[in-house]
Amino acid sequence: MPPVLSAFGDISLAVGVNFAPYVGQVLMVLSQAMQFQYDKSDYDAMEYANEIRDAVLECFTGVVQGGLKDTKETDQGRGKG
Repeated sequence: MPPVLSAFGDISLAVGVNFAPYVGQVLMVLSQAMQFQYDKSDYDAMEYANEIRDAVLECFTGVVQGGLKDTKETDQGRGKG
């Protein structure tokens, strides 16, 4: 699952503000992924949980940067930034 989560961020970076209609659904998936429960004594499960957390952060970063990407380009076109 972690590569799928990261892919959402990559897609957002690629399409910019056009990803906005999907942000709510993606954030819901990220929220559910962060609620992953595991046995604290199982190191493999702990490592997998950390991979999920990393992927969630990568995705969220991509969503934020993708949403800001077109805004920055627009501001530069107006002489700002």
